[in-house]
Amino acid sequence: MNNVVRTYSKLNHRNRKKDMPHLLKHAMHLIRLLMTGRDILQGKGIVTFRKEEQSFLLDIRKGKYKFEEIFEFVNQYENEFLESAKSTNLPVAPDTKKVEELMYKIYSKYYTTIN
Repeated sequence: MNNVVRTYSKLNHRNRKKDMPHLLKHAMHLIRLLMTGRDILQGKGIVTFRKEEQSFLLDIRKGKYKFEEIFEFVNQYENEFLESAKSTNLPVAPDTKKVEELMYKIYSKYYTTIN
């Protein structure tokens, strides 16, 4: 978010300036993604509906916070994400053999049903 605001005047034909509603929408999604990443690292799974945080996220999108406040939120959730990454029970790398077996089962089942 800091980078977007810092380079805002340097955008070119590929990256057009966003209007305020789009910037606020991006800020809301950034914070939501940091929350989701933190939750995954803490073993809480993927929360697709954030009932508890819904009004907070919508307030960001509606512009009820200044960018300075949004940057503070981003820093807070980024720190929570990084702390969660340090203590996660998730493996460093995925078990590619298990993933390949799962994909083989899924594809086999799919191709069996369409033929």
